[in-house]
Amino acid sequence: MARSLSLAAYRALSARKPQATFAPPVDRPEGEVLWAHATSSMRLAALQNFGFRLKQQRPDLHVLITTSQRTGPGEELWQGADWICPLVPDHPELARAFLDHWRPDLGVWTGGYLQPNLISTARERDLPMVLIDADNEGFDEARHSWFPSLIRSCLGCFETILSADEATAERLIRLGAKAEKVTVSARLRNGSMPVAINETDLKEVTDMLGGRPIWLAAHVQPDEVETVLAAHRHAIRLAHRLLLVLLPASPDQADAYRTMLEQAGMRWSDCDTTDDSTQVLLCDTECGLDEIALWYRVAPLSLVGSSLKPGYGGHDPFMAAAFGSAILYGPNVRNHLSAYSRLASAGAARIVKDADTLSAAVSRLIAPDQAASMALAGWEVVSEGAHLTDQLLELAHDTLDHAGPH
Repeated sequence: MARSLSLAAYRALSARKPQATFAPPVDRPEGEVLWAHATSSMRLAALQNFGFRLKQQRPDLHVLITTSQRTGPGEELWQGADWICPLVPDHPELARAFLDHWRPDLGVWTGGYLQPNLISTARERDLPMVLIDADNEGFDEARHSWFPSLIRSCLGCFETILSADEATAERLIRLGAKAEKVTVSARLRNGSMPVAINETDLKEVTDMLGGRPIWLAAHVQPDEVETVLAAHRHAIRLAHRLLLVLLPASPDQADAYRTMLEQAGMRWSDCDTTDDSTQVLLCDTECGLDEIALWYRVAPLSLVGSSLKPGYGGHDPFMAAAFGSAILYGPNVRNHLSAYSRLASAGAARIVKDADTLSAAVSRLIAPDQAASMALAGWEVVSEGAHLTDQLLELAHDTLDHAGPH
C-alpha cells in the first residue's frame, strides 16, 4: 500500500507542474518498435551498436533512442537507430502522450535517473521493460525523500534488472527490487558495428600491395591533408617503401585532394592500382563501411582523421580497433572523447598534434611488434561489452517474439 501511495502522491504533485507540449518527430510506423533510453553519451553509443545488430537480425524493427540532459554529445548519431530524440519530462500527461504515440513493444532503460510517471505508466500498459547497466549513479534516495517507496515502485516495473556489479545489485535489492529479477552482468560498452569483409577483396588488396608496409589515414578532412602528407614525407625518409592510403572524409571534393597531392610533389595513384614508385594511394570515391573495414584490416596502423583540426569532433575509432589496427588521433575528438579515452588508457591509441608528432608516431609504430601490441589492446577494449550486448540481443528477441500490442 505504501508503494501505491508514494506513487499516487508523486503523480499528483508532478501533475501540477507546467506541462510542455509533446511533439513527436514522425508518425509511428507499422511494425515493431523498440524504445531505449540513454542516460550518458557512452550508453547512447552502445545502444546504437545494439540497435544496429538487432536491426540486422530483425530488418522490420524500428529503434527509437531517447536521451536526457546528461547524455551529452552523440557519437555517430543515427547509426543503429531510426530516431534519436530527447525524452519527455516526467509529467503524467506527457508520459501518456509519449506511450500513446510510440506504442513500443519493448523498453530498455540504461542506468538510473528513473522517471516514475513514465515507467509506471509503461508498466500499467503491460509494456515489457528491462533495466540494464545499473550502477551506483542515479538511484539517490534523497532525491525522492518525500516519497520513501517511489524507487521501490519504479524498480518493480522492470521484468529484468542487469546490474554492473555486486554492490549495486545488493543496493537495488535493499531499495526494493526483487532479488530474483536482479543479475550481475558486464558493463554496457560501445564496440564496433559488425561489418563482414569480403575475403576475395582482401586477397586482391593484399596481392596489390605486394608486402609493402602501409599506414592508413582515414576520414581526413581537406584542411588536414597538408599535415598528413608532411608526416608521410618525413616517414618515408626512414622507410622508403612505406605507402600511405588516404581515405578522404569528403569524397565529393576529390579534385581538391588530387590537387593537394600534386602540389606536395607526391607520387600517387587511385586505390585500385599501384606500383613500387607509388607513395600515396588515394581512395577518392565514396567508401561504404565494408571498404573502410577492409582498409582497417589491411593497415596495421591508422590515423583516424577529422581530429587534427578543430570543428569536426573526431570520428568513431572502434571500427579501426575491431579490425586490428593500432590507432593515432588528433586532439579534437569531443564527439568521441569517451571512446578515445578508453582506447588510450588501454594502450591502443596515441594522440598526435601536428606533422612532426604524427611522423614520429608512424615511424615508430609501423614496426610490426609495436602495432601488434596496440592492436591487441584495442581488440580487448571493443570486446568488453560483447557479453552484455549478446545477452541483451537474446532478451530482446525473446520478448519481441512473445510481445502483444501495446
